[in-house]
Amino acid sequence: MDSGLDDAKQNSSDEQGGLDADDARGSREAAAAFRNLVQETHLEKVYWYWSMKAQQYVEVRGDTALMMLILDELDQDVVRIEVEEPSAIEIAGGEPTGTRFDAAITYRDGSTVLKEAKRKEALDGGDERTKHQIEAQRQAAARRGATYQLVVDETLRKRAVRFWNCLALLGW
Repeated sequence: MDSGLDDAKQNSSDEQGGLDADDARGSREAAAAFRNLVQETHLEKVYWYWSMKAQQYVEVRGDTALMMLILDELDQDVVRIEVEEPSAIEIAGGEPTGTRFDAAITYRDGSTVLKEAKRKEALDGGDERTKHQIEAQRQAAARRGATYQLVVDETLRKRAVRFWNCLALLGW
């Protein structure tokens, strides 16, 4: 008889979408495992996550790009995210340069913003390759009639609390 009562409690909990202590502990352990599951160096990590707005698992390269995209996931004005927008070749500084945006963000008003995430150190270092890439991306965005946005980690750090809250809401 107790077995039937336990089954009824379990079914009721499942129907209501309840989260017991074991599930919460499992979620925390999964989040900790995720934090430890990064590849490559401390400068370029590779993350995978389910993007609600892209409706697929996406691969994100780098902490800055991850932070940018997670903040865009919960931006109510964003309706679509395409991660690592397909590349094209542009001539920048007199030489052919590949362009691959970290994301193409489509907003509710129909506008598209092509975003590139960079660390401040990469921009300050005076690396010619980075300068050519940014110029090529600006040209590619203009050719498509889209806005280009360079997102720097220093700017995103001001939104760190919102980022961590977004991660929590996304169920990390």
